[in-house]
Amino acid sequence: MDKPATGVTQAEYARHRGVARPTIHRLYHGGSLVLNADRTIDVVASDAALAVSFDPTRGGKGGGGILTRAAQAEEADPETPARGDTVTESKRLSAYYKAKTDEAEYRKRIGELGELAKMRSGAAEAFSALARTLEQSRARLAPLLAAESDERRVYELIGKEQDAALSELADTLQALPERVNATQQ
Repeated sequence: MDKPATGVTQAEYARHRGVARPTIHRLYHGGSLVLNADRTIDVVASDAALAVSFDPTRGGKGGGGILTRAAQAEEADPETPARGDTVTESKRLSAYYKAKTDEAEYRKRIGELGELAKMRSGAAEAFSALARTLEQSRARLAPLLAAESDERRVYELIGKEQDAALSELADTLQALPERVNATQQ
């Protein structure tokens, strides 16, 4: 039954989708299928509605299957609750957020996460240090470059100054996590 006509029974639609009838029964009563006035399933509209929830990892025709609302909710943004939330869905969301909170606490403990304001402050310090180094390099380079006529020597002097500035920036950024963590404790 490749393309059944619109207005089919649950059993016919289950055969069409290649899934068990109880699966269609759950979708039918869960409001996921489009029904005609006589309560038969509108095949074309229901196929379109279920196309959004197609998951090739679940059974069904051609290796693809039908997701229930709970499975759709798992794939969706957890902050957007599924229609018809259940106790199970609430428990799933609660467990999801607890796991995320625990992960954040762990990452904070090992120094991967820090407070945004402190990170911004540390980054501002690092870039202020870079700006000071670059400003000072003008004063250091001007007399050296004025005395040089060899382009290669000028290039080397500028390169040394840039390397020193980048090295200082790298050192400042390397020390940033320790400074931020020290202020958090």
